[in-house]
Amino acid sequence: MATSDRPARARLDALGSTAHLAGSGAGLLALLGGFAATQHPLVAVGTCAVGYLSGYLLCPGRSRPSAAPGPGAPAPAGTAAVHAAVEAGERALRSPGVPADVVRAGRHVLDTVAEVLPRWQRLDALSPDARTVETVAGEHLPGVVTAYLSAAGGSGASGAERARTEALEQLALLQRAVHDVRERLQRRAEQDLAVHGAFLRDKFDRGALDLGPAQEPSERLG
Repeated sequence: MATSDRPARARLDALGSTAHLAGSGAGLLALLGGFAATQHPLVAVGTCAVGYLSGYLLCPGRSRPSAAPGPGAPAPAGTAAVHAAVEAGERALRSPGVPADVVRAGRHVLDTVAEVLPRWQRLDALSPDARTVETVAGEHLPGVVTAYLSAAGGSGASGAERARTEALEQLALLQRAVHDVRERLQRRAEQDLAVHGAFLRDKFDRGALDLGPAQEPSERLG
């Protein structure tokens, strides 16, 4: 029942919209003007149609449909998304067959991600830094583990060692990427603190408020 009422409600809303009223008013004036000028019904009706369209299109309150986000547009990332990404990284590191040093390197990456989270509100949700942190934890780290297990399986001792070395190098790259984000956040926080300190010194510095030596009440009265 509610579904069938929506089209009727939408039609009523459209009839009562500012754009429709403006168009109807302009059309009525055009109809009267056209008939008065020519006294020809067809000319009057045509003038009415032109007037309605003009009033409707030029109405400043006419609503325009908002553009739908493209299918490839990234969803806003928040701390919940990053926590989910960290959990994905943790699951990958718990996979059977992952060497202990690879697990340690992967946890080092996730520890660096955890150091970024307290300052996550300083990052724009769609910024490259936010995307880096999220994808490192949730996509790239699990991808390294999956690639390692594929390369090391059934390739003998030498092949497994090459895969382990490559995995450690890739995890080091990921750790540096997140570390760089953390350092940028730290520098931004220090700059904000310095700006705030300069504001306070300018506003409350005692030297700026010095009005001369204090005088005794008797001196002021004399």
